[in-house]
Amino acid sequence: MPGNYGKFQKNLRVQNIFNPKNSNHMEMLKLRTKEAPSIEVSALESNESSKRPIVMAHGAAMGSWDYEEYFMPCFFENGYNVYALNWRGYGSSELDKDYDAVNLEDCVTDLRRVVEMVKSRIGKDPIIMGHSQGGAVTQMYMKEYELETVILLGMADFAYLMPPVIKFAISRKPEIAKRVENNDFGWFSDDKDFEKAFMFGDETNPKMDYWAYMMSKQGASGATVNDVMTIYKVGEAVGNPKVFIVTGSEDPAAIPESIESGIKAYNADNLVIEGMYHGVPNSKDWKLAADGINNWLEKQLT
Repeated sequence: MPGNYGKFQKNLRVQNIFNPKNSNHMEMLKLRTKEAPSIEVSALESNESSKRPIVMAHGAAMGSWDYEEYFMPCFFENGYNVYALNWRGYGSSELDKDYDAVNLEDCVTDLRRVVEMVKSRIGKDPIIMGHSQGGAVTQMYMKEYELETVILLGMADFAYLMPPVIKFAISRKPEIAKRVENNDFGWFSDDKDFEKAFMFGDETNPKMDYWAYMMSKQGASGATVNDVMTIYKVGEAVGNPKVFIVTGSEDPAAIPESIESGIKAYNADNLVIEGMYHGVPNSKDWKLAADGINNWLEKQLT
């Protein structure tokens, strides 16, 4: 393993205090897959929807809360049934092994179970939306299973991830340099100040403070992070999925070379939101991203 990721584990049952509802005051459903480990899924459903559903996969150290506050109600109001999962060991999803041993293939399995559950409920193949690590998992999923429509948030090709993120982290917190020298990369998800800057820059919002706190408590699985750094590889999708990459201009995890590589690999469309950092679904300009995605989907699905 290239670095000390064992410190990533913090609190495996971090919960979101915010409980959003859609505009019609419909309560967020909490669903579970039947197979062990059982995966928890937040959902907004309507039997009036004629569109394909959207399955939303969150990033490392996050949770379904990554989408619950803004994206889920927004896309539901635009006519989509929406589902946001929690990877095993996140939220109330079960854990069948040591947290630090959960790897990308485990997450691919989790995503597959949720996709099958949604298909059985709605009868249509879902659109997959992956943020950060959720995008890496989605790309791994695309190597094994055919998808028609994919949206990647805050990422393109993670092969370019660490150098610019390390540079950004040290610029924000110089003391992180010592941890990097000691081959300790736990700061990537256990440092609340870094998390807030990485996700939101200098945006000020109490919810963002809390989300950064939740990330530092949840942490990320060492095996998953190691996989992102080693076995993950952009491209090689089954079939010919339509891919949309949405990033922020200030996101150190999505530098131009990364975006260009992702576009080339999938013949993808791309939207860059000026001034946005890595936290695309929760940043102050989240609506610009959501509107761009909705417009793109309307063009692709009509």
